[in-house]
Amino acid sequence: MVKSYNHILLVHSDDARELSIAVLEIEKTAFLDGYYFAFAIRTRNLCKICAVQQSNLCPIPEKIRPCDQSFGIDVYKTARNLGLPCKVLQSDHDIQNRYGFVLLD
Repeated sequence: MVKSYNHILLVHSDDARELSIAVLEIEKTAFLDGYYFAFAIRTRNLCKICAVQQSNLCPIPEKIRPCDQSFGIDVYKTARNLGLPCKVLQSDHDIQNRYGFVLLD
């Protein structure tokens, strides 16, 4: 599926929730600008406490998107090839570099 897109936007943040909100907003904006096939890829973490993990229904199923791993995207290699920071964390105090993708065509 990813190969069928001509453009992929890589979005970086150190805040997981903020990143998820950003890629969904970019997807929406791109769609409204005529990129009707725009598609965000990002691990879902919009809620502070996941209802699904507590055996409940998701309150925002329209915002669920697949994560990069489900597409076989190597985030480490992709980020490094672009000169962006992405390394294995050595301690709980390290800042995690998080990435999301928006497919555009």
